[in-house]
Amino acid sequence: MKNILVLGAGRTVPSLIDYLATITDPKLNIRLGDISGQQAKQQADKYSNVTAVQFDVSDHEQRENEVEAADLVISLLPVRFHVDVAKTCLKCQRSLLTASYVSDEMKALDNEAKAR
Repeated sequence: MKNILVLGAGRTVPSLIDYLATITDPKLNIRLGDISGQQAKQQADKYSNVTAVQFDVSDHEQRENEVEAADLVISLLPVRFHVDVAKTCLKCQRSLLTASYVSDEMKALDNEAKAR
């Protein structure tokens, strides 16, 4: 695993980005996507292996392109966006981590995720 896509640049992200960028393998390429490209850039500029991208989760084409380019997706977006991200990860056969509770919509994807 070399490419990690982190979605969301809110208050919980700085510790995660610091951990991924400095404590884990420094060869990781991390893309930090947020609807506020400026907020993502503020976090990313602190590290040489983190790139910021303005990311609109409702833009299906952008979402698919970003997920396809990643080996792992970590979504720290608001819970209402996790199902769309999860479906894209299933389509692109990428692993997804979230810190969110498991909604009924996410549970409905369980069998497909296990099968892949």
